[in-house]
Amino acid sequence: MSRYEEHFRKSAETDNRIAEEHAEVASHHHARARRQDDDDLAKHDKALGNAHERIAKALANRAADTLEMCDKASRDELNKTTPTDIRVTIPSAPSAVERIYGDLTMVPRAGQPPAPQHARVPLEFEHLVKVDEE
Repeated sequence: MSRYEEHFRKSAETDNRIAEEHAEVASHHHARARRQDDDDLAKHDKALGNAHERIAKALANRAADTLEMCDKASRDELNKTTPTDIRVTIPSAPSAVERIYGDLTMVPRAGQPPAPQHARVPLEFEHLVKVDEE
C-alpha cells in the first residue's frame, strides 16, 4: 500500500468515525425532541438533530468516495494505460531569434574584433563539440 493510499484510507476511517458520532448526536436530539413539552424546544432539538444527520450523511458519502477512489487507483486498470516503453529523440528547440529571423551571421561593429567562427570551448572539451568536416 502506498503512502498516499494509506493516508486516504485513514482519512476515510476518520470521516466514518465522525459520521457515527454525528449520527449518535442526531438520535439524541431527536429523542429529546420527542420528550419535550415545550414546542419551541422540541423544534430546536429536531432542527439540531436534522443538522447532525445531514453532516453524518455528508461525511459518510465523502468516506465512501475516498475509499472508492483508493480502490480504483490501486487496481491495475490505471497502470495498463501508462506507456512504459518510450523512445523518442527530441530536437533542441530553436531560440526566439532563430524562429523570427532564421539563420543569422554575426557582424562585428566597426573597430571590434572579428566574430568567432566557432564557439569558445576549453581545450579539454573540444573533442565533445568537434565536427568532422570530411
